[in-house]
Amino acid sequence: RTLTGTHDKLVSIEMIEAVGAEYLDDYFATCSRLLAPEGQALLQAIVMPERRMPAYLRGTDFIQAYVFPGAALPSIGTMAGAVGRATDLSFAHVEDLAPHYALTLRRWRETFLARLDAVRALGRYDERFIRLWDYYLAYCEAGFEERCTGVVQVLLTKPGCRRGDVRVQPGAFGQAARA
Repeated sequence: RTLTGTHDKLVSIEMIEAVGAEYLDDYFATCSRLLAPEGQALLQAIVMPERRMPAYLRGTDFIQAYVFPGAALPSIGTMAGAVGRATDLSFAHVEDLAPHYALTLRRWRETFLARLDAVRALGRYDERFIRLWDYYLAYCEAGFEERCTGVVQVLLTKPGCRRGDVRVQPGAFGQAARA
């Protein structure tokens, strides 16, 4: 909200979950305001299926209660609604990464469990934390595997964006980060 200036590109990796459902319009309006007339924004978001949104917004799940208090996953529909209400952005590309994310979480959990001695040696993490983190990683893996949650990369463009192929090419993200 407090950023200023005009930028050609904007990247937001899994920040939207911390914004809260009631602030999505403000979040996207800020993204739009920060982009040049031909700008592009790439967002990566953990998402909730549309059919589950009403119940999800009325309750508190395990992650909201124990890991990320105040977090709220959007759905693609809620993001599209906020983009439509608050910006001049257009959806240029959406990519579903959920199958890859389930595998990533499985590997994170395997690595975590294989390195428990190192975790304990840090002196900051007790057995309660270890059980919580183990459960959290397994819970998330199952959520992605069963499509109870998803993860998408969304490319949004301003009206002046005239690039021939606006999709992110393999390796482009890493090259941009090094540039």
